[in-house]
This record gives sequence, C-alpha cells and structure tokens, in this order.
Amino acid sequence: PNFHTVLQNDRPADELLLHEICFRCDDSSLKELNHIKQDMSRALAIGFHPLTVDGWTNVLHEAGYEVKRSETGPMKVLNPVTVLQDEGPKRAARIAWNIATDASIRSRVVETRRAIKSHQHDLGYILIRAVANNGQALN
Repeated sequence: PNFHTVLQNDRPADELLLHEICFRCDDSSLKELNHIKQDMSRALAIGFHPLTVDGWTNVLHEAGYEVKRSETGPMKVLNPVTVLQDEGPKRAARIAWNIATDASIRSRVVETRRAIKSHQHDLGYILIRAVANNGQALN
C-alpha cells in the first residue's frame, strides 16, 4: 500500500512515526524536482515520489495529523558502513556476496549509487513524529 492508503486506514493511528525520503529543497523548481524523480525512478525501477518537508507536513495535516517533531539529514543508502550498521555483519556479508557474484544485482546497485550520488544535495531522509488532531485523523 502507498502512504495515502495507510493514512486512510479504517483505524487511524493516534501517533505516526515516519522515516521517509524527502527533497532537501523547496518546491520552487518543479522542473528540477521532476527531473530528479525521473532519474531516480529509472535507477530504482520503481515509482519514486518523495516530498519536500513542507509537502510531508501538508499531507499529514490534510489527513488530520499534527507534526510534533521532524528531523532531516543526508541519505546514506548503499554506503558500506551504513549497510553494516543497519544490517549487521552477517546480512551485510550476504549482500556483498550477492553484489559480487550476480551481474544484474551489481548493475542495479551501481546505477542506484550513481543516481543517489548525483542528487545527494537534493535528497535526504526525514523523520517525523505526528499525532492525530483530537481523534480527527481521516478514516
């Protein structure tokens, strides 16, 4: 399910904790944002639709949530140190083995790293804590 489907659940959550990809710029250059979306969608072979910080706040507000806290920072996806920290040594070794021995995986990883690196100043992560406005979250 996509993010909007989750927000429209029959039983909305009283509190949401999100960790998502965001644009680290404003909406002023829609042409550039669309270029980044297209490039990342090609590299990842999926639809890629991050929002700006204001965009995430607005989506949550429209769904009946109030953002209580948010934090943003640079993306560190496919960084070997981050993979080791996130996955642990055993899974990180398996991921490295799969990349080393499977040309199609290696090609996807190289293309994804290229796309992320080329847009590293425009993309990042956002952590959000939002609470329902007095039980008014959409349902």
